[in-house]
Amino acid sequence: KEDMNHDDYLALKRGKLTVIRGMQSMITEVGAGVYSYMVMLANLERKQEAGFFGDIRERVFSIRSKIGEDTTQEGLDQLSNEMMGIYRDLNTAHIYLQAHKPEEACILHSVTNTACGLVYNIKNFSKEVV
Repeated sequence: KEDMNHDDYLALKRGKLTVIRGMQSMITEVGAGVYSYMVMLANLERKQEAGFFGDIRERVFSIRSKIGEDTTQEGLDQLSNEMMGIYRDLNTAHIYLQAHKPEEACILHSVTNTACGLVYNIKNFSKEVV
């Protein structure tokens, strides 16, 4: 429940949240977290770093837009692999921040964890769609 927006949470409580919409909501949570950090970096004039996270955000929303299109295991494996790449980029950034800017590392901590969980959730998504 903590990985979805308010409208989706209400739909879940009412029994009207589809499995695909629930997955999209979790993916959106990753994109929103990355966006928040990206805006902070842009406001601090750290444009190159902001661009790096902007690229990650675009990749996240690309996965979100494709999640319901191809629910074959091959298609889901591809999206899961794409999310793994995003997780690795976020985790690398998180590790770097822990060493060099620990006050910023906490911003990416939960986003990185959510991306990691999505690798598994996307890969096993076809079991939920049926």
